[in-house]
Amino acid sequence: MNAEDHVVDTGPRKIRAFLALKTPREWDEKLGELQKTLRSKFGSGAFRWTKPEQIHITLRFFGWITMADAESLKVLLPGICAAHRGLQLQCESLGAFPNMKRPRVLWAGLKGNSAEAGALQNDLAAATTPFGDPPEDRPFKPHLTLARLKDPTRGEISDLEHAIARGFKIDSTWRVEEVLLMQSHLSPQGSTYETMAGFKLNSYEVSESAR
Repeated sequence: MNAEDHVVDTGPRKIRAFLALKTPREWDEKLGELQKTLRSKFGSGAFRWTKPEQIHITLRFFGWITMADAESLKVLLPGICAAHRGLQLQCESLGAFPNMKRPRVLWAGLKGNSAEAGALQNDLAAATTPFGDPPEDRPFKPHLTLARLKDPTRGEISDLEHAIARGFKIDSTWRVEEVLLMQSHLSPQGSTYETMAGFKLNSYEVSESAR
C-alpha cells in the first residue's frame, strides 16, 4: 500500500472568522485597568476575562469559512465600508447580558455614532449572508465584552450590580476608521485573534447624532 493511500481528503482548508471594530490601544489600557480592579473583587472561576488587547466590537460572526470565502470577502467588503462614514464612539457605562438576575456577559457600553454603527453592521450582514453561518437575528447593540460569567454566586451578582451602578467612563473618543476581517485561533488556553485584512471607512466626519 502506498503512503498516499493513507491520506484523508478533508476538503478545502477552513478558518474561523468574523468582522470587527478594534478598540484603540489607549482604550485597551483603560479597560485593562478596569478589569484588574474588578478581578480583585471577583477572583472566583465564575469570571472569564477577555484579554484587553482582544477586546473589540463584533459586526458579523461567520463561524467556519474557506480560504476562498475569505478572499471573496476581501473583494466584496471595501466597497461596502467605503460607503459608510468613519465613526466616533465614547465609552460611558457598564452592563450585563441578558440581565442582572442571570448575568452571562459583563460589557462596557458605547454611545456616539451608535445608529451609524448599526447601519454599517446591517449592510455588512446583508451583503455577507452567503458566507458562513447566518447573521444573528437580534438587534445590534455595540458593546465591549469585558468578561463572560458562568454560575456566579448570589453575592457575586450583588457585588457586580453595585460595580455596574458605579459606572465607568473613558475620557478619550474612539475614532473608528476601518473594519477588520479577523481570524480566531482556538486553543485550550482560549481564543486568540489575527487580523487578516482591513477595510477603510469613508472618512472621519462625524454625523450630527454624535455631536
